[in-house]
Amino acid sequence: MAKKKTTEVVENKEVTEATEVTELEDTVKVVEKKRVKTKEEICEFYWIRDDEIVWPNCDLTKYNLKPEETGVLCEWAAQNMKVNVDNINFDMYRCSPEVKAIIEKYWITAKDVVSDWWLAELSEEEKDIICWYYNELVTKSI
Repeated sequence: MAKKKTTEVVENKEVTEATEVTELEDTVKVVEKKRVKTKEEICEFYWIRDDEIVWPNCDLTKYNLKPEETGVLCEWAAQNMKVNVDNINFDMYRCSPEVKAIIEKYWITAKDVVSDWWLAELSEEEKDIICWYYNELVTKSI
């Protein structure tokens, strides 16, 4: 709401002020964005250590975190989790036929996927398939 002042001059030269109230159109909209805290801000506020976040049996419910804060911490843990390549095994009997064909043809192991130079003889499509399979196994092992 805005007030507009007008002055009128009368014959007796008295000045009177009249106030008009005009409504402003919705030209200015205030947009409130929720700012998502960073991992560092969350850990500093709740006193959470990094090793506690990446620990497999971590229980973050004791901190009463908001859902978006839990999501930030889980995303960080997934990106920074170290996986031992020796613990990842390609299983030819439980994988898709495309992956099985590539493993049988080249006898690729998980260590070969990590050291990218072993994949030089694969086509781009085969590299994508085997890397997707490796990433799937890594996420299951976390």
